[in-house]
Amino acid sequence: MSNLFKKVIKSNKDFWNNVNHIDDSDGYLLYEAFYLEPIMTYGITKTALTIAKIKGLTPVGIEPLRTSEENKKLIYSMNNNIIGNKFDFLVSAIKNIFSILKYTFKIRNKQNFLNLKVDKYEIGKHIYDHTLISYKIPEVNKIDLKIRKKILLELAYFFYFKDLIESKNIKMMVLGDNVYRYGLLFELAKYNKAECITPINLNAFSMRKYQNFEEFNIHDRKPEKNILDNLQIKSVNKYIDEYFSKRFSANLEQHDVLKAFSNSKKIYTKNEVIAQYNLKENLPVVIIMNHIFCDAPHAYPDGLYDDYKEWLTHTVKALKLNKNINFLIKEHPSADLYNEKGVINKILNELDSEQYLLKDDVHSLTVLNEFDVVITCGGTIGQEFIYKGKPVVLAAKPPYSGFGFTTEPKTKEDYERLLSCGVENLPLLSSEQRENANKVIYHDFVLLNSYSDDLEIGGERFYMGRDFDYEKFYDNILKYNEIPLENQKIYKLLKKFIESDDRHLLRNINE
Repeated sequence: MSNLFKKVIKSNKDFWNNVNHIDDSDGYLLYEAFYLEPIMTYGITKTALTIAKIKGLTPVGIEPLRTSEENKKLIYSMNNNIIGNKFDFLVSAIKNIFSILKYTFKIRNKQNFLNLKVDKYEIGKHIYDHTLISYKIPEVNKIDLKIRKKILLELAYFFYFKDLIESKNIKMMVLGDNVYRYGLLFELAKYNKAECITPINLNAFSMRKYQNFEEFNIHDRKPEKNILDNLQIKSVNKYIDEYFSKRFSANLEQHDVLKAFSNSKKIYTKNEVIAQYNLKENLPVVIIMNHIFCDAPHAYPDGLYDDYKEWLTHTVKALKLNKNINFLIKEHPSADLYNEKGVINKILNELDSEQYLLKDDVHSLTVLNEFDVVITCGGTIGQEFIYKGKPVVLAAKPPYSGFGFTTEPKTKEDYERLLSCGVENLPLLSSEQRENANKVIYHDFVLLNSYSDDLEIGGERFYMGRDFDYEKFYDNILKYNEIPLENQKIYKLLKKFIESDDRHLLRNINE
């Protein structure tokens, strides 16, 4: 443990001891610290503790059962009121063992898994997605011993969380995410009338309030109609044009953007693509933009398929029936970050369709400029394609769905029927559709980004697969702790948000 880190621990204890509310008569704010990276632990914990201060609630954190010793010291340096340890988890598991075993062995297949409910709590999709990300697998098609052990463990976590929440007067929860294991807490907030703020995106400093039961079924980035109605289209269009100019030239700090629009990739013309992939010259090109298979396939509501592998399989089969199109498939640009590089090749090989896969060297501007229709469950490529005025077919309900500028089949049958006959006839967007689309895109890419380097959460963004300067980070924490919390930018931003009727923390558009 470095001397600098020791200074941070001591400084944190002094700073937060004078901030944290300890009178529990007004209730608790529950947050979790399930992170391996100190930057995540610090940023999300600080957000939660600041909100607790604003609300006058006693902050109580859930300790991760597995973390490094240094990360554990960082957690406790910010708040001593931490619940949940290995002993508590074991006691809860023993107490609930018959229920845990009952629900574990009720699951016989994928549908049992996804539809798993404990009383009123719909937890199957969260445990399913957590299983995919834990094992880096594209689907669960067989409930073998390994999968059943995972289900048993996550059910133990669910009952453990349930016991913790039922033992305290929880008025609010602040969660780093609302999928995977975090989703179990999100589901508990939904049914226990606890206001919930989630997910906390530190790289954009964005978050959403969930206050009413019905809201818990809305995607966290879905814009509010009144916000869109108040946007001026001329300024929106100008800003969006500048934004996409930066995005398409890879001048934005985001791992998917940097990979998709990397200068190391080549921009092909349509004729070059047609020649290289042996396509028919007179037919439109439909592109399937693949997702990360293990990356929370149920994060988007109302998906037509059980997971991204099933979606890809049925999409390819339907498009192969259509003799009036060319179609190609693009692997997700961040597949290597999820240990999925080449997984799509195996799946397509089983479908005798590997020849439709674009090579790695294809720049995403090739897709945007030269192809005619994009198919996705809700990837950002859909927003990029809409910006270009081209048709997008959705197999789920991402935050940019439901506004009249995307094609959204309601059933699997409708979706597959469209792909096998008719997708080639989808029109370009009208000027009115493009204006509405730009407002939604502006909300997602601009208004939901309140980050700045002077925001007191670390001084630089943290990205998967990128080096992070922890020495600079710890130096910054020492500087933050010299300023009273009420005088910090993070406090002022969060206070305005918490005391407003807004559902999202939005950037000041006058900046």
